[in-house]
Amino acid sequence: MIDGPADTWLACVDEVLDMLLDQEGLEVDPIDRMESDTPLHKAVRFINGLSQEEWESAASIADLLLDAGADPR
Repeated sequence: MIDGPADTWLACVDEVLDMLLDQEGLEVDPIDRMESDTPLHKAVRFINGLSQEEWESAASIADLLLDAGADPR
């Protein structure tokens, strides 16, 4: 369960994710061995589980991954 407004914790997630994606040599499309998902697929699944009011704020997670070169397929 999340405490506080979604915008607050999503801003923290965005900041940390942006720092991680800036690391040289980071693979943005590794496949999860258990679910065969990429980070982008997991982000989209997470966003789809939120309320519609939270979608716009959370979409930045997927945008960051796409900007870093994540494959949308």
